[in-house]
Amino acid sequence: MLLEGNIILFKPFYFKNGTYKPKFFLVLKLDGDINLLAALPSSKDYVPQFCDHASGCIELPECGFNCYRIEKGLEITTNRKCFTKDTFIYGHLLDDFCQSELLEKYPRKDIDYEVFGTLNDVVFEGIIQCLLNSKVVKKKYLRILGRS
Repeated sequence: MLLEGNIILFKPFYFKNGTYKPKFFLVLKLDGDINLLAALPSSKDYVPQFCDHASGCIELPECGFNCYRIEKGLEITTNRKCFTKDTFIYGHLLDDFCQSELLEKYPRKDIDYEVFGTLNDVVFEGIIQCLLNSKVVKKKYLRILGRS
């Protein structure tokens, strides 16, 4: 389940603030055996209206804005799956999670979660490079993303 590039659908995902709902979860980087860096993709479009909404990286340093847009219907996984809505990965919303806590909270595949798929190399590398080149991603996350 917790492999770099995996998109997991939690049913539901329990947020750190106590709320919960079904949610996609993208594993960006495993940081040893303890922590992982992840993004919670969103269908909420916060891209400024003056900006072109092309798929891929959107970096607006003058606005302090960064996201990677995945167009609905675009095959993004190695098993040829796609999102049914335009989906955004926002650089300022990355978060780190404890692997053992996730595995404890969501122990049952196909009940607590399902693996939606693994991002293909082109999309995964595009997301990583977009985040690495951003001015809004926290420095500690840039260090984690930059590790090979």
